[in-house]
Amino acid sequence: MLYSIVFVFLLRVVNSLGESLLQNGDFSAGIAPWKCNNCDGEVINGELSITKRKADWSGPYQILDARQIDQLGGFLNLNISVNPSQDITVSVSLIYTKGGETFYPPDMFRVIAQGGEWSKHTEHYSIPETVLGADTIKLAVSADPVADFLIDNVFLEEQVIDSNWKKEANARIDTLRKRNVKVTIAGDPIEDLLMEVRQLTHLFPFGTAVVVDELSSCQEHSEDSAYCKFTAENFNWVVANYKFKWRYMEKNQGVWLTESQDKMMDWTARNNISVRGHCLLWAKVITEKNNNISNQVLLLLVIHCNT
Repeated sequence: MLYSIVFVFLLRVVNSLGESLLQNGDFSAGIAPWKCNNCDGEVINGELSITKRKADWSGPYQILDARQIDQLGGFLNLNISVNPSQDITVSVSLIYTKGGETFYPPDMFRVIAQGGEWSKHTEHYSIPETVLGADTIKLAVSADPVADFLIDNVFLEEQVIDSNWKKEANARIDTLRKRNVKVTIAGDPIEDLLMEVRQLTHLFPFGTAVVVDELSSCQEHSEDSAYCKFTAENFNWVVANYKFKWRYMEKNQGVWLTESQDKMMDWTARNNISVRGHCLLWAKVITEKNNNISNQVLLLLVIHCNT
């Protein structure tokens, strides 16, 4: 299994001036070639209106040119404007097929959009190696919970990487991540002394999002997969992809699901890796009228933290 990890902060990106890989992203020509998966889609005033969705994965999609994606094989810029009927989490993903099998890689991006107002979102995306050589590729937009929404100005373009990015990144490394070391040798002077220094660890926080079940499995079987080895060798901080969030750890009040999370924590402790937690409260649990936390939510929060 291959995983794509993006270090966007190392790159100085210049947006491509070429055409979008998507067609009719501003919906000026109606709805085609966009289609709707288990929903109704209609262009109104130059905006695509999505209604009657059957599930959280329902939404508009467009088939991409797989050969064009293969030729790029690098980084993409995604732009999308969203206006939902209520607060929702919007997801954009590339779904592809190979040899008759359908694959669902991690979302290109996921963002919370506030109901009743337009918001514009831009994301830099690394094309996973597993997507290359696909028979078909489609870009799909979905949202959770199941609610109506509008989208507009959906563009997918190639990122053009400034050729000087590596030189600039190395200059930042010299400034931010390096310090002079003074070594004092006791005793008589020694001529032609050759000293070898090997760095075993560092204090610079360097992390990534990880799949909880992958690390949990490595801990359970006392054997590291290629994924776990790569994580241990390259990072000293991690954050779980989603399983540490409240809604997954305590789906039913008082019933805790922590087996895989506990095993992941044991694995990170064994490898001296720090773990960053998740936000406890999201906008959807705050009352809409006065933006105050209700007494019931506050009580649940206290119980959650004490547990």
